[in-house]
Amino acid sequence: MKSPTPRLVAGLLFTLVVIGAYATYTLRSVSRMREVQTGIVDRNRRGSLQLIRIQNDLNALAMAMRDMLDSTGPYPLAAYVRTTFAEFWTACDTVWELATRGDDAGARKLVRTLLQSRQEALSAMIARILVEKNNEDSRGGQQVEAIYAEFATPKIGRGVALSDFDRDGDLDLLVTTNGGAAHLYRCDTTNGNRSIRLKLEGRKSNRDAIGAVVQIFDASGMQMQMVKSGSSYLSSSDKTLTFGVGRRDVADRVVIYWPSGRTDEFRKLAAGQTYQCVEGQPVRPLPYR
Repeated sequence: MKSPTPRLVAGLLFTLVVIGAYATYTLRSVSRMREVQTGIVDRNRRGSLQLIRIQNDLNALAMAMRDMLDSTGPYPLAAYVRTTFAEFWTACDTVWELATRGDDAGARKLVRTLLQSRQEALSAMIARILVEKNNEDSRGGQQVEAIYAEFATPKIGRGVALSDFDRDGDLDLLVTTNGGAAHLYRCDTTNGNRSIRLKLEGRKSNRDAIGAVVQIFDASGMQMQMVKSGSSYLSSSDKTLTFGVGRRDVADRVVIYWPSGRTDEFRKLAAGQTYQCVEGQPVRPLPYR
């Protein structure tokens, strides 16, 4: 009678080979799936980064256009679209038209007699704009140096609070020092920009409206702030919310989300005022002074 050992060994070897082959197939499949998943994640990440870059570029473009439209400085948007540009492009069109018709001599003559002079006028205008911009930047730097001159003296600061101390619509800064005097740094806005200030008072919500969220909407977009208490070491800033609106006359829409869950909405609030906003009641304007 033959021994079953060889058959058992052969069966064991066959089983091991099958298991090894299946394990290899499984590992390769898992590796391929991991590569596919990694590729998908990388593609999504690259797509997200591209979208973020596009969004940042659009935001930067929107801010640039807003600043150009709002600017009352020495180089506003109108300086770029005056008669010089119109005359220059008209001359360019005429040159191209003559060249297209085959009148090379007429095109060259127009370049010498008209187009070059228009180009020189444009160059001179751009040079003046650059000089004015440099002067404006220089004046801005001098103003910044004057503002920070007070901070050149070493102080051991401990607390800071923000409030409209002089009630002119912008926020002033109060800094306390360790074992020393308190320092009030007043902000005086002279560029014509204005603000809207909202003093919230809860009814169903807590009276100080802590936790209320306010959104304001205008042509520049949306701003959002939350009413909160403490701001620094042993300090608490004014809980009246201040929104800068530039030179705009009104905020198109103001939405208040109260901690109680209630939502109040107001439209066309005039700039340059403080408003008393009581939960569930109409807004009441208050003068700055």
